[in-house]
Amino acid sequence: MIIKILRLMKIEKYILAINFEANQSHFIKVSLESNSSLKVITTESISHGVLFVKNYIPDAIIIDIMIPDSDKFTFFKELKNDLSTRKIPIILLIDKVQKINFNQLIHLNIVGIISKPFEILKLADRLAELMEWK
Repeated sequence: MIIKILRLMKIEKYILAINFEANQSHFIKVSLESNSSLKVITTESISHGVLFVKNYIPDAIIIDIMIPDSDKFTFFKELKNDLSTRKIPIILLIDKVQKINFNQLIHLNIVGIISKPFEILKLADRLAELMEWK
């Protein structure tokens, strides 16, 4: 209920960050929350991400594509198939040398890719650019 009220007041945007590396999740959270009006919820597993999305609709999801959870593509499909979540923008974190099968991702609401390692101090600006937030 509180999140819904805050959304109506346009106080913050909520980002769900799914990353199995706790240190990286912490840096993402600190960077985005200190450089913008974003509220970042972090989790280290797809299953926790699913629970969050079912209870709150985030404004965007940042997910490390290397998360060792085989359910990530099921998660993406569930997001797409649910009317309340299908328009949630997804941003992928990938290693620069990582190969990705873009055919698996083409029908999802992927708005951008951020290559790791990334400049943590510029993350909020990069996210705003990808999301076309002013």
